[in-house]
Amino acid sequence: MSDTQQVGIQETLLVEPSSALLLSSPTLAELRCIAENRPACQLFECGADKFEVEISPQIEGQTLILWDASQVVPSDAGALTAQIEFSRYDVSASSAWSIVRAHALNIGIWQDPLQRVFGKNSNAYYRIAIRDVAGTVYRSLPTRAGDYIPKLMKPIYNEIIRRWQNRGKRGELRRGYILKKIRYGPRCTICRDRDSGNLLQSQCAICFGTGWQLGYYRASYCVYAELAALQVTEQLSLEQNFAGGSTTQIKLLNYPRLYPGDVWVEEATDHRWELGDILHGQAVGSVDVITTCAASRLDFTNVAYQFQTTGQY
Repeated sequence: MSDTQQVGIQETLLVEPSSALLLSSPTLAELRCIAENRPACQLFECGADKFEVEISPQIEGQTLILWDASQVVPSDAGALTAQIEFSRYDVSASSAWSIVRAHALNIGIWQDPLQRVFGKNSNAYYRIAIRDVAGTVYRSLPTRAGDYIPKLMKPIYNEIIRRWQNRGKRGELRRGYILKKIRYGPRCTICRDRDSGNLLQSQCAICFGTGWQLGYYRASYCVYAELAALQVTEQLSLEQNFAGGSTTQIKLLNYPRLYPGDVWVEEATDHRWELGDILHGQAVGSVDVITTCAASRLDFTNVAYQFQTTGQY
């Protein structure tokens, strides 16, 4: 392929058309990875750009959002507008996000007038989409409300992630991806009791036993894992569909943030491990970087294996 052809491809990737305003548009960093023909497993590393976002829940219920994209957006990009998006999940699936403020002049600060953060461990994520005059969209990574890494500790945070990813690339860890269990939104109308809302069956093929429509979101990047020695047990009742069998402790990079009921899928074997209690983690500031969880390998008869793991980006 000639240099002229290569330049043409990159220009097509970096300048998004008007449809780029859809929430499913990839970030500029992800487009750069695609242009360089990097494997999908490196999209997390490429996507961790220098787009600074800080979310500060206020006592009265409102949430202050600060952002700085000066290290991401070119200085000659012209007038910028910013759109604020909200989700209960730190995934890229368009159905998981809603627009809480449409594109307006980018001033680097906005206060969400609605209370969306309830409690210290609330699942509340924001991301910023900045658009320049050419139509190019620069989108931040999802940022959880309340998470904060002091500026002096960010090099430590980035170094922990870099070393973990390098271990995975050297084959020291197992490669897979995370299925984020849905916990909000429309309830399944098949397996839930109409009046009480209680689950009537744990192997529902519509919601995959979660009780919520769609069942899971798949994170759009790979997650390396380190598994301890297997143990065999017949009793484990953290979830109704938490089947007995092989159990272990699994250590994962805590991005997306992990919760009991999430599923880690091993790429090589398609074994699906349901995460149980979060045992301990390695933190920088208020952010857990690497987390160790109890995990149980689901039986192949479990309905979770019917969840398609392709086309979920």
